Amino acid sequence: MALIKEQMQQAQGPEQVPQQAPKQGGGEKYKRLLQMLLKFLYSEQGIEMTKQAVSQEDIATGIGQVVGHVMGKVLNDAQQQGKKIPPIVIMRAAIEFTQAVMEMASETGKVPQEQIDQIAQKAFNAALQRIAQVTQDPQEREQYAQMTDAVYGGQA
Repeated sequence: MALIKEQMQQAQGPEQVPQQAPKQGGGEKYKRLLQMLLKFLYSEQGIEMTKQAVSQEDIATGIGQVVGHVMGKVLNDAQQQGKKIPPIVIMRAAIEFTQAVMEMASETGKVPQEQIDQIAQKAFNAALQRIAQVTQDPQEREQYAQMTDAVYGGQA
């Protein structure tokens, strides 16, 4: 998962992907979003979703579906309330959330330790595809595509 963060930083430059939460009001929103995501993950429903994900033949796709579903729900809820969450905030939260889901999945013993980075990257890519599908704004959808291309060098 650290590899995804490094690729994102290299692709966009260190100023665009800060290590700390976004400033100017975004920091609190980012923290609340991340807290909400982690609270869900460690809820009974989140734990069950993660267990189901690691039970699938393709663990990465299963984890990507969990992350994508939850992040998509967050976006849908925000859109229904007339709110917008900037793509960079969603992207950063998705990275952190994917990492948390990977850690939980790793504890099950079904995720080969030597494949964690590859599984995390594949899961993150699957989640980004789901997020892009849910995004209604064509400009934001393009931003997600550009960030994905930047992270994966056009190999997503």
